[in-house]
Amino acid sequence: MFHLKKILFVLCVFYQTINSGLVYAVDMNFTGNLVVPPCVINGGRDVFMEWGNVDLTKVPAGDIGFGASKSITLLLSCPYAIGVPNMYVTGDSFTGPSFYRGAVKTTKEDVIVYLHATGVDGTLRINGKTPITLTGAGTEKSVTLTGYLARTPGFTSLTPGPFNGIVALNVVYE
Repeated sequence: MFHLKKILFVLCVFYQTINSGLVYAVDMNFTGNLVVPPCVINGGRDVFMEWGNVDLTKVPAGDIGFGASKSITLLLSCPYAIGVPNMYVTGDSFTGPSFYRGAVKTTKEDVIVYLHATGVDGTLRINGKTPITLTGAGTEKSVTLTGYLARTPGFTSLTPGPFNGIVALNVVYE
């Protein structure tokens, strides 16, 4: 009987301790931000679209059509491939009439480059996203980009010399 009284005494003390406010319950909050990892383009190395020597007569005004072209296939490793792949092209875009939207400025006055991706109607948006079509299975994908040279509006003659343009590419499933 004495043993039972000890157990009851301990239970009563425990109950009073809990109800007396000496033990406090706290909330535990869990926070974070889930993000979709971007695809790794070209193994994380810069991509070069080398034009070499281009005949000036192969660079029409952009409202007439596209001139000399170069294509390159980009290999991508996409750790997350659920949803729609979007290509973000960030760079110095040419601002002018609507048919010139999507053109990248170059260091050569009045020479611009339009970027197209296989399976996409029209040019890739500069400083925006464009839904694209990737080929491949699993995490290994590819996309072919084609650059087209053109002149800006109102410019009728080009002078020989080097040109350079640069954009940043990023592919993310959304």
